[in-house]
Amino acid sequence: MNRQYFYFAIILLAVAGLLFVLNLGDDQTVDDISIEFSEFKTDQEGIKAAELILKNNTTNTAFGVELIIQFIDDQENILVSSAARTDSISAGKTWTVSIPVEGENVFDFKILSITTTEDLIP
Repeated sequence: MNRQYFYFAIILLAVAGLLFVLNLGDDQTVDDISIEFSEFKTDQEGIKAAELILKNNTTNTAFGVELIIQFIDDQENILVSSAARTDSISAGKTWTVSIPVEGENVFDFKILSITTTEDLIP
């Protein structure tokens, strides 16, 4: 009789652990975040930067937002990758990002990925 309870408890713990792991990796899709503005700029002092405005198109706060871009030359060769992160973007709000880069050969940038991770704290 005790052995049956033991096996039941083991199965119950395994199922609970599996559900936790499935929720842990619950990423929102890129469709939830749109790019409202994107431009490669060089200011008066010669500083180059990728400037973007990202918008949260959901009715929920997007947590753990990460933007990864690649700076390229005029032949579209990747020169360097860079990332920007913010803790959250509220529902319907925007996040303005400026990512500076050094180098004479930098011509433009490409967006590699935009990811958000659901908040794990209930």
